[in-house]
Amino acid sequence: MRISTATLTVTPTVTPTVTPPPPGTCLNSNPCTAA
Repeated sequence: MRISTATLTVTPTVTPTVTPPPPGTCLNSNPCTAA
């Protein structure tokens, strides 16, 4: 069961980092919102 706890701990940590893309910075995986 320790594996499930570790997975949940890593998921929320990486999600917020990729969700808000930096303004003016365009990544190949992330679409460019700023024209």
